[in-house]
Amino acid sequence: MLPTLWTESERSFVQADFEGELKRAALWGMDMATTSMAVDAFVSRGFLDDLLRRIWRFRTGVMV
Repeated sequence: MLPTLWTESERSFVQADFEGELKRAALWGMDMATTSMAVDAFVSRGFLDDLLRRIWRFRTGVMV
């Protein structure tokens, strides 16, 4: 069960949990067009940036 971060007309959804060790996101819609809306919202509303910022943090002591 993921919390809903964004929805449009109860047909297009962005659900995500970026807080725990495992970062998860679900982008979906009732059809191809509304799923595309969810992907667009994930990118344009900053959810992708937030996810990438959280998973690309370097840990101290890790050789890169």
